[in-house]
Amino acid sequence: MKLISNFRSILTTFLLISVSVGLSQKLMAASPYDYSFSLSPQLVELDLLPGEITRFSILLVNESKAKNARFLVYVSDLTEHRSGKYRVAEPGTSSYSAASWVKVNLSDFVIGPGDGKEILAEVTVPRGVVGGRYAVIVFELVPEEKSKEEKLGTLTLHHRMTTAVEISIKGKIAKKRAVISSLKVVSAREEETLAKFGKEALMFTASLKNEGNIHIFGEGTLTIRSENGKKIRQVPLGGGRGTVLPGTTVDFQSILRRKLAPGNYIAEAVIRYAGLRPAIAKLPFTVTPEEVPVTKAGSFKSTREVSFGVKPELIEVNAPPGSFRSTGLVIHNREDRTIYVEIYTRAMEYNPDGELVLLPSAKGSYYCGKWFTINPSSFELAPGEKKRLSISVKVPQGEAGGRYANIVFDAVLAGDNPGTTVQKTSSNVPFFLTIPGTLKQQAEIVEMKVLRGENKEYRKFIVSFKNTGNIYLKPYGKILVRKRVKIERKGEIEYVGEPDYEQVEEIPFNKVEGVVLPGGTRDLIAVYPVDLPEGEYSIEAEVDYGDKKKAVGKLAFSVGSVEK
Repeated sequence: MKLISNFRSILTTFLLISVSVGLSQKLMAASPYDYSFSLSPQLVELDLLPGEITRFSILLVNESKAKNARFLVYVSDLTEHRSGKYRVAEPGTSSYSAASWVKVNLSDFVIGPGDGKEILAEVTVPRGVVGGRYAVIVFELVPEEKSKEEKLGTLTLHHRMTTAVEISIKGKIAKKRAVISSLKVVSAREEETLAKFGKEALMFTASLKNEGNIHIFGEGTLTIRSENGKKIRQVPLGGGRGTVLPGTTVDFQSILRRKLAPGNYIAEAVIRYAGLRPAIAKLPFTVTPEEVPVTKAGSFKSTREVSFGVKPELIEVNAPPGSFRSTGLVIHNREDRTIYVEIYTRAMEYNPDGELVLLPSAKGSYYCGKWFTINPSSFELAPGEKKRLSISVKVPQGEAGGRYANIVFDAVLAGDNPGTTVQKTSSNVPFFLTIPGTLKQQAEIVEMKVLRGENKEYRKFIVSFKNTGNIYLKPYGKILVRKRVKIERKGEIEYVGEPDYEQVEEIPFNKVEGVVLPGGTRDLIAVYPVDLPEGEYSIEAEVDYGDKKKAVGKLAFSVGSVEK
């Protein structure tokens, strides 16, 4: 049994009228009652086997100093709003209800001032069930009796607190599957409620639908790209606590306050949930000039990713010229249907942001896929089946340095017309081949830029680092920020010479993900979190990339009234 009092879900207190209820850590009852209560735990997570019985306790404390409090206790269904907030429904409403599995030892009790009451709950899981089941234990405060005069013309308020129960059933395969069912963008020009974020604000909403039979916890990211694929911005996608119950759709949202220049863009939403491929959706949209009060969105079509896994996630091989090497991969079908898989190789490239690019071509100066033999290269996998693949490499004579390829896996559900269906899902395994001999580790800094925060609150330094050797590099380093010392005057004489600078700050580059391939360029970024005082500055970049080698560069810039 796994029992967790989980306070990652700080659940909102609701003052409830009629039948609406909510979850809370502490309930503060309004006048005329002057009650205060606390409830723990708010959330109980259980991992149980079919047929298993377990028990847990809940503590309710009356923090009032003067009044008794009477509560009714009952078990209901747990449902979820699109905002990610839990709600209570009548037992049997949800197809994933566990309300009938949960029994409590009290249904009606009184707590004195300053006292606590421990409520015991018992959960019995029936045999033959799989996935996740959900319930909520409701504690309803019974209002004080009023006189006939007090009742006349008044409204009775029902105060409720709840403990959510989430049950994961072990012993059977839980189907974790989700899809982004819609992706949309709305501007502040179209939606008045966004005006408080600025007239150029954009709200992006990715709706994640849980198609599995157990709850998932989603973490989302929204990337804005230019129409040619260059990353413009990346921000988190928020979705309440991130939990999505089965059969439920939750909206993951981001509000972009900073203005996008008029033009065509692509919004890419990626929501990851444990153990499976992420849910991904893209939406083209257009930001029009200010005088046209519209942000035009293109069409969106929902697709579901085919769920499969490949191990290992990266292959590294060392092989001298003329040698033969063999390695293996294992592919696993996580679907409950047969899938069809095709495997091929493509040239590999990382863009300046460090993202691995799946190129459509098998051409490239450092491409080694033409030396591969993949066996088998196409096949079907039954539900849950695993298959081992052989990757053989024959290195030609006279080669040296690094060679690279993407091993690409395209999968479709077998009944969906393989090769033509829009439901195709692609995954890839990068292949790094090092050929001993003349390994050249060489690099240079080709460009340096200083950018200012939109509200002048920070400085961003960008250094473009280029690999001019024949083997991949993993750069790291720092930026040295120096300020020019003012020239002193003595009488009519001004002493001049080489400018003198004093160091203001030393800032490490952000961590570099992935590597820089031969011929590739990576933007290394360092951020100074506050603006700099007025003056003239110089930045010096120091980038280490192996064997005590270092690429350096300098750039002068100005801040304040002298800023250009």
